Amino acid sequence: MTRRTRIGALAWASIIQYFVVLLVVRSAWDLPYSSLTHAISDLGAVSCGEFSGRQVCSPWHLTANISWTITGATLAAGAVLLRPVLPRRRTALAGVVLLVLSGLGELSVGLHPEDAGPVHVPSAVIAIGCGLPGILLVGWSLRRLDGWRAIGWAGVAMGVIGLLAVAVLFGFPGHAFGLFERIAAYPILLWCLACGVGVLRRRPQE
Repeated sequence: MTRRTRIGALAWASIIQYFVVLLVVRSAWDLPYSSLTHAISDLGAVSCGEFSGRQVCSPWHLTANISWTITGATLAAGAVLLRPVLPRRRTALAGVVLLVLSGLGELSVGLHPEDAGPVHVPSAVIAIGCGLPGILLVGWSLRRLDGWRAIGWAGVAMGVIGLLAVAVLFGFPGHAFGLFERIAAYPILLWCLACGVGVLRRRPQE
């Protein structure tokens, strides 16, 4: 494992902060918050009131938005830095490109809260819409390699599950939006996190 690989793996492993911050920011809410109906982005809303039919008031919205910006940057950087350890196949390259785009979309999500302009939704669409096929393609390229089979098949499975959740979001808009948004968004970050940790556990190159 080279220094570049280790830095890339650390970048992906650091995505754990995303989930820790979500819990912290959610705990600051005085209003009821439901993972079934509230959007993830409600935690980053800068204003209090009704938004898209949901009551929103997130006192620590800045913390959430900073976390999402960092997550996007580390997702994109990790994909670039880990590219040399991935198979030299078109599927892997395509997956890496998609993950970089996904990271940039997530970064933009953090810079553009849902109630602060029209950029947020397209950014979220890019983050999820590129990230899911990204982990699916990288996973597919890894599925037959010794030492990578588990993480490879996990990428394929999580990518498929996430895409099915996206189909539900579009096919049944408003139906348990928060739940299916999480099923669509979280697999990308969880897979990259697991991959980063897995790479770090390998023996360094002498």
